[in-house]
Amino acid sequence: MGFNHGIEFVEGNVGPKPIRTVRGSVIFVCGTAAKGPVNVPTAITSLSEFVSTFGKGAGTLYQAAKDIYKQAGALIVVMNVLDPATHKAAVASKAYTFDTISEKLTLDDAYGSNIVVKNTGDTVTYVVDTDYTVDTDTGVITRVTTGSIASGESVNVSQDIPDPTAVVDNDVIGTVDGSGNYTGIKGALGAASIVGFTPKIIIAPSYSASLTGTAPAFTGAAVAAELVSAAASLEGFAILDGPNTTDADSLGWRALFGESQAYLVDPWIDVLDDNNAIVNVPPSAMVAGAVVKNDDARGWHTSPSGTILNGVMGLGRPISDARALALNENEISTIIRDQGYRLHGNRTASADPTWAFLPHVRLRDILKASLRESHKWAVDKNATKTYFDDVVDGVNNYIASLVARTILSGGVCWADPAKNTASEMDAGRVYFSIKYGRYGVAEDITFDIGIDNAFTEAAIFG
Repeated sequence: MGFNHGIEFVEGNVGPKPIRTVRGSVIFVCGTAAKGPVNVPTAITSLSEFVSTFGKGAGTLYQAAKDIYKQAGALIVVMNVLDPATHKAAVASKAYTFDTISEKLTLDDAYGSNIVVKNTGDTVTYVVDTDYTVDTDTGVITRVTTGSIASGESVNVSQDIPDPTAVVDNDVIGTVDGSGNYTGIKGALGAASIVGFTPKIIIAPSYSASLTGTAPAFTGAAVAAELVSAAASLEGFAILDGPNTTDADSLGWRALFGESQAYLVDPWIDVLDDNNAIVNVPPSAMVAGAVVKNDDARGWHTSPSGTILNGVMGLGRPISDARALALNENEISTIIRDQGYRLHGNRTASADPTWAFLPHVRLRDILKASLRESHKWAVDKNATKTYFDDVVDGVNNYIASLVARTILSGGVCWADPAKNTASEMDAGRVYFSIKYGRYGVAEDITFDIGIDNAFTEAAIFG
């Protein structure tokens, strides 16, 4: 220290550090869209923002976004795997006529590419921006009045349009490309480095129901398996769409999974499309939105079972009380009609009964992620007594805050001397032990009712 004559301050950075709970409600949704970034995780916060970025039209993502935002405001990370340069269908030349007042015509299909406009004799090819302009989002072609197309003229138009049916399971599963970028579901693994948030709820509506083998003896579900793998890596969970056929098929599908990160839902749901027609769609997006709604209302540590699903008009097959019980007994969540359509089911596909309940799995994983994120400051510091005290006190303060909010029933963190030996610490390894208590989920409620006519005698004779 240099010469000083007077007073100076040295600011110390000691004492327990606050711990923040990570966001547990960020949804990653993988699928197909009519336009927008391809295989780039993109943060979306509203349906209007989704439409502006990815459009409407064919594909799974627009319906998924609608179903999510019918339930709750949510931060979703969208991964569109439809590449219009590859996944496309050619639309043969068709005659259209420009309106003489608006100078416009509307194609049958929006979001087209490689649009070619010719005269009806196919002898003249008109030039875009010189003879006409195109709004691909709406499929509207406008005549340029100074161009070669006459007012009210009929023209032949051909184009390529996005074709979601050309997308295969491997496109959705994804890979690591030659530049090191993740594609498909694997994009969830690198999403935080791009959008700044780690997804915790992982879905691929419709594609997660893709199965191999003959029903009900299914032999594989590659897309669903990738979703579960990504969820495990991110300390989240995957919502999987069922086969939407029979109970026997549902049970055959259930037998493929044993992970605590798998939350299975069957059957599919009926909703209204943009033309007010009823369509049957996979439930995973709506269930993801319902999880966010429950997180906002009651907390991420509680079960979403019983949450009303907004916008459901019916189910892919009738679900009676007995059928719902049979599905739940086999760790398949379903949807029941009871003063509205509700999510019904608490359990994951875990082979370990310790992690049978979804809120217990989320509690475990969000605690782990929160502790990891909040202790980056602790890496590479000298393992002094003050260091150990700061970490232990910080974790115990965090546990106390969770206990006060009834997220935990209790808990404690300590540094075990038996583990933190001189040789271990000298090798750069330190250990902290944590135990916590969790509340049970009241899935099975019993009232023990009996008759005691002593109450009658007391009422009459005192």
